[in-house]
Formats: sequence, structure tokens, C-alpha cells
Amino acid sequence: MPVYRFRTHEEAHQSRWMKPGDSRIGSTLRQVLYMGERLCPRARPHGVHKFRTLIEARAWRDTWPRVPR
Repeated sequence: MPVYRFRTHEEAHQSRWMKPGDSRIGSTLRQVLYMGERLCPRARPHGVHKFRTLIEARAWRDTWPRVPR
């Protein structure tokens, strides 16, 4: 990650914000989402699942990994 030097706090604050249409927005968003997924992994699987009974649904839910909060 590059290191930048600023003379004032205003310069540093302005450099944090990207202008609309900036080509770096997509890659920056991907990096942030990737970091968030690594810091706080998803506690449940993707998708929609149907079950015949509530007991089956609860048994399936009990197989999910426990994520400490």
C-alpha cells in the first residue's frame, strides 16, 4: 500500500474520497468486502432451503458453524 504525505489535515481528508466515476471505486469496494468477509465470516449458507417439518429445519440449522459475536 502506498504512503502519502500531506501538509494539512484538509488535504488528507480530501484525498480519502473518490470522485463519482473514478475507475478505482470497483477495486476498492471489492477489497473492502473481501476484508469484511474475512473479519466476520458468514454464519449461514447461501440460498433458500425448504423443509417438510420444523424439526428438519432446526436440525439443518444446528449444523451451521457457530460464529462468536
